[in-house]
Amino acid sequence: MRALLRRSLPLALWALGGCARFGEAVVGGAAPDAGGDGAIDGATTDSASTDSRPQDLGTDTTAMDAPRDVSTEPPPDGTAMDLPEDSAPGDAPPTDGPPTDGGCLRDEDCTPPGDGGTTSTPVCDPVRHVCVGCVRDAHCPSGMRCAGDRCVLGCADSARCAAGQLCCEGLCVDVERAAAHCGRCGRACVVPGALPACRAGVCAVERCEETRADCDGDARNGCEVELRTDPSHCGACGAFCPSRPRGSGTCVGGLCGLRCDLGQGDCNGEPSDGCETSLTTSVVHCGRCGNRCAGPPHTVYGCASGRCMLERCEEGFGDCNGDPADGCEAELRRDRAHCGACGVACPAGAPCADGACGGACAPGSTACAGRCVDLSSDPAHCGACAAPCPTRPGAAALCALGRCGYACEPGRLECNRVADDGCEVRSLEDPAHCGGCNQACPAGARCVGSRCVL
Repeated sequence: MRALLRRSLPLALWALGGCARFGEAVVGGAAPDAGGDGAIDGATTDSASTDSRPQDLGTDTTAMDAPRDVSTEPPPDGTAMDLPEDSAPGDAPPTDGPPTDGGCLRDEDCTPPGDGGTTSTPVCDPVRHVCVGCVRDAHCPSGMRCAGDRCVLGCADSARCAAGQLCCEGLCVDVERAAAHCGRCGRACVVPGALPACRAGVCAVERCEETRADCDGDARNGCEVELRTDPSHCGACGAFCPSRPRGSGTCVGGLCGLRCDLGQGDCNGEPSDGCETSLTTSVVHCGRCGNRCAGPPHTVYGCASGRCMLERCEEGFGDCNGDPADGCEAELRRDRAHCGACGVACPAGAPCADGACGGACAPGSTACAGRCVDLSSDPAHCGACAAPCPTRPGAAALCALGRCGYACEPGRLECNRVADDGCEVRSLEDPAHCGGCNQACPAGARCVGSRCVL
């Protein structure tokens, strides 16, 4: 009803103005003539004969003036004009511009954001008549959708995405470059040992992890090489660790090394001859490099299966008490209790000479403690009965021409000319006397088996 009134009001005003224009009274009666005094007691002579309206109009018969501010011309197209609800007669008709209260009737009433097109152009909400960011998805830029009245990142289908993109998990994705959707939605690139990449829709290697490398150039197996442990690519692609005699090449921490075969050892530190030593039989490297087999006096030790063990007694000696701690304690050539063999005792008063019980000592021999001895060479009776020669470290006692001396054991040297400390130098491992007195190894070298090695 209000809208109808708004449309009818302009015509009513126009009609009212027209009546005043052509001299008709608003309430009744004729308009005053040009020279009259404004009375309406009667009409002209011609009209009196034909006017059938009552003539008695009362005492107040003055004609009403037409409204001054209302246009007396009808609209050009003959239709009624809309006016605002609060318009009064005489107000100007509305224009075609946007509402002055900030509302809108169409999209053109909304002001663009002026940001160069980075956001959506406001549109008019046809229900609330207010400018909003969007009403439907089509109002939003590519890669965005309408949520409420704002454009947000996302999509419902690939039609809302830019060329070359697909709608994957609610977002527009460039499947030519996205590693999570490479070539198609849901195809994630997984590259072992590397950060994955997607190039032209195909999974590729972006970069390898710090200690890994892509040595075969095949992205399907990623960065397949561990540079710290791979003997074929040790520290870098193609850096090969060679095998050596009785040993194979290894890579530890990106550096080449040598792994010896079971029972072998690289005891001289020379890579060119590989693992040259048998750790199962060597008496100087038994079980490990540098483990020398040695035992009590007059014993001969060997190495079997990497373990040191007593092989035999020295010639003319025997282990007659069964105690390995004192080794081969019995001298079978002179011991009257074990003359020639353990447990063979000579009769009372009879000496043991050269492993046989007898009577008087032979010329050049002297009976000492029940046996015949050569005082010129016997270290236990050197020059006289019961005059033993002292023992020295790393040396064996000697008696020569009735005078004591000593002889260095294998691998030992006497370099300082001090008798009390015997053969003080281990020539197999001493870098200052490697293989001989005062034969020093170069700086940084070590002595292994009487040889200097770097």
